[in-house]
This record gives sequence, structure tokens and C-alpha cells, in this order.
Amino acid sequence: MIDETVCLKNLHRILPEYFDDQNIKNLFVNELQPMYQEVADNIFRISISNIHKFKNMLWNLDNLKSEIRSKL
Repeated sequence: MIDETVCLKNLHRILPEYFDDQNIKNLFVNELQPMYQEVADNIFRISISNIHKFKNMLWNLDNLKSEIRSKL
């Protein structure tokens, strides 16, 4: 079972690396809930035969191969 709290914490770690917007960088974990809900079930294609739901990747972020993390 996917722990949403883990997903939100990982999303909170990722966003500051890719956004210059100070408002996004200063969001609290619980404020990311609407954004997470919007993207959680979207499918992310890693390769032609390898697809994952965004929430699965957020939940497993630390266990993903580096090339997958970099695409995320």
C-alpha cells in the first residue's frame, strides 16, 4: 500500500530543485496535497515498455535507479 505522506514528502523534496518560483519552494508538505491529487494517477513513460504511475514513483523515489530519478 502506498503511503501518501511519503509521496508528499518526496514531492516536497523534488519541487525546489526544478522551480525557481519562491512560492513553490516555501510550500509546506500538507499544502502539496492538491498538486499531488492532480498528478498522482498520471502515467509516466520511462521507456517504450516501462510505464509507472506518478504516485508509485514518488513512493519509491529512493529505490529508483538514478536514470529514472533524473527523468522524474
